[in-house]
Amino acid sequence: MLEFDQVRMIGNACGGDVAERLTRELAQATQRCAGEQAVVASLRDDTLAVLLPAGDAGDDAANAVAHAVVARLGDHRFEHGEQRYSIGVNVGLAVYEPATVAPEEAIRRADAACAAAKAQGRNQAQVYEPDSVHLKSHESLAEWAGRIDRLLEGEGLFLRAQMVMPIGTDASLQPYYEVLLGIETEPGVSAEPMSFVPAVERLKRSYELDLWVMRQVLKWIEDNRRVFDTIGGFAINVSPLSLGNAEIVAFLHERLSRAGVSAGKLRFEITETAAIEGYGVAQEFIRQFRRYGCRFSLDDFGSGYTSYSHLKNLQTDTLKIDGSFVKDMVASDSDRAMVKSMHDVARSLGMRTVAEYVETPMILARLREIGVDYAQGYAIHKPCPISELAGF
Repeated sequence: MLEFDQVRMIGNACGGDVAERLTRELAQATQRCAGEQAVVASLRDDTLAVLLPAGDAGDDAANAVAHAVVARLGDHRFEHGEQRYSIGVNVGLAVYEPATVAPEEAIRRADAACAAAKAQGRNQAQVYEPDSVHLKSHESLAEWAGRIDRLLEGEGLFLRAQMVMPIGTDASLQPYYEVLLGIETEPGVSAEPMSFVPAVERLKRSYELDLWVMRQVLKWIEDNRRVFDTIGGFAINVSPLSLGNAEIVAFLHERLSRAGVSAGKLRFEITETAAIEGYGVAQEFIRQFRRYGCRFSLDDFGSGYTSYSHLKNLQTDTLKIDGSFVKDMVASDSDRAMVKSMHDVARSLGMRTVAEYVETPMILARLREIGVDYAQGYAIHKPCPISELAGF
């Protein structure tokens, strides 16, 4: 399976007849690479299928053809008038044995391998191997893609909560809860959310998931006002796509402007990488919803670009120290020094600090010595369904 980039864009810009000429040109070049005995067919506007004969060299010959195609057709030059284009190609290979593999399955495997090659970058080739990390990632993505709509309709998603506990001497601080996602693939069987969330992000649908979470959190607050009044509030994660999403912005304005909504007890967590990659959008999101009293936390600090100038200008209320530094700080002097440094900088900017991945009493003791304000992790509280908070 060969997928070429820019073919559809060229068709939109130059017309269908030009795209057809390009496709013929690519098919002829592919035929020359694959040999006269190969069968070349068009599957989609930008995709060719090639059936290679089974020779004595077997898989090695197929691999050689795939790499020859990448070498000769990668960055293929195409001209139309004054326009010049560089066409890239990705190749997926699968073995087709008619006695054991149906034609449709062979095509699916080659297509999956091609998509896995594409995920690695331009001009790559990938053999279909069930144990391939790249292929597993793509097939997981494809599996979740077919289930996202059902999950977002409420069939399998539920909210969990994990306590973030004050560990310092400031008696004015209250415990609050970070809202986490739970997934039930079938009754009584839970899936790991971190296999689902990256798939949603890669499919550019993370804002839909965030909107679902926000709706559910605010509904829970309405239904459990008495309980909500006794806790420090909820922290809600916001993905990069959500920061500037018009539907989410409109939803939050409408709900937070209602009487009786304790916006001051809502905290939005924005990852460091999302804040810096979409710096202006993040600033505007914070500006708009701070006026309702909402608070903001810079999440996973230290895992990405770590710019103290950005930290100063974003003006979040809390800095959440990335758990990769926290979990080993008892044994690692350098990690402990990093945690202390981030805490000191945050304090100088008037921010509270949260340490995540607090898994042992020894880590907790070290954080108290440094003066970190909050701790989160299994040594504090294991995530529970949010419905259980109503019974506290």
